[in-house]
Amino acid sequence: MKNKRNAFTLAETVVACTILATALAVSVQMLVAASAQHKAMERSRVALLEAGNVLERLSVQPWSKLNADGLSEWKLSPEADGVLPGGKLEIQVEPATGDPAGKRIAVTVFYNPKKNQPARAVRLVTWRYAVAIAAPTAEVKDETK
Repeated sequence: MKNKRNAFTLAETVVACTILATALAVSVQMLVAASAQHKAMERSRVALLEAGNVLERLSVQPWSKLNADGLSEWKLSPEADGVLPGGKLEIQVEPATGDPAGKRIAVTVFYNPKKNQPARAVRLVTWRYAVAIAAPTAEVKDETK
């Protein structure tokens, strides 16, 4: 006598549900990890953009105002402050020795990714000179004579 099966057995259903639950749990963990990584990269990107924007604003400041005392009052933009938890802006200006007169400007943006984790920082450094250094000009010879 042939015994035809038209349905799943209870054991097959339990095994399939276990495999499906395991796959679902792994997928959810991967999504949570990807979301956390995306948030961390977004914070790093915002900190880098903020440091670049501050350097741009510093590049148009008069030479006499480029000192550590006058720049200590600068703060993060409201947009960056909202994205970067515990965000803090630090600007360092150090005079350079030698000719031409220059200043080394370092902009650092600090932020805390999570509680009980060390602060992260993004730093950009540039040099600013009192007098623009002109590029060498090419001499044009008139050879029509």
